[in-house]
Amino acid sequence: MRKLSQQNKKGLSEMVSYILLIVGALGLSVLVFNYLKDFTPKGQTECDDEVSLSIREYSCDVTQKKLTLELYNNGKFNIPDFYVKIGLNASKIRYPLNDISGGIAFKPGQRYTFTANSQDLELLKNKYGLDLFSPGKDYVVEIQPVIADRKSKNWAVCENAVISQQIDCGSGGGGGAGGIAPGP
Repeated sequence: MRKLSQQNKKGLSEMVSYILLIVGALGLSVLVFNYLKDFTPKGQTECDDEVSLSIREYSCDVTQKKLTLELYNNGKFNIPDFYVKIGLNASKIRYPLNDISGGIAFKPGQRYTFTANSQDLELLKNKYGLDLFSPGKDYVVEIQPVIADRKSKNWAVCENAVISQQIDCGSGGGGGAGGIAPGP
């Protein structure tokens, strides 16, 4: 009879070890899940389809080395900021002229004047080799509106509202009317 009770205890201790192993694995998986969920994005910030800008006109001041863009918010939403990028017409690469800060508060129906001064354009020339005022080169200005998610404070580029305008500042000042962004 002693042999029978020892066998039952041996089977019982083996069962307890399996249960402890399963409980330990479940506890560890809960800890790993809680740790990793902080590193995954909560949700992506997206732009509405009614976000829309247009370049009404541009001007180039060759003597002061200055580019001025007259922008218009013809969408239905506030635009906190936008990127202004420039590049050669033949290239798909566009180089930034500004940083975003979110301090613009560009309301629907409002005009905004963006000016790239001589320091900005000199930096563009030194860093990327783009001389906006050199004759015979076709450049493209690209405006990319951005919005901010109020909860996460993340910025999102409105890729469906990016506008481009070919400019010519090398022929004595340039200037002209701009293109309209895709709208609703």
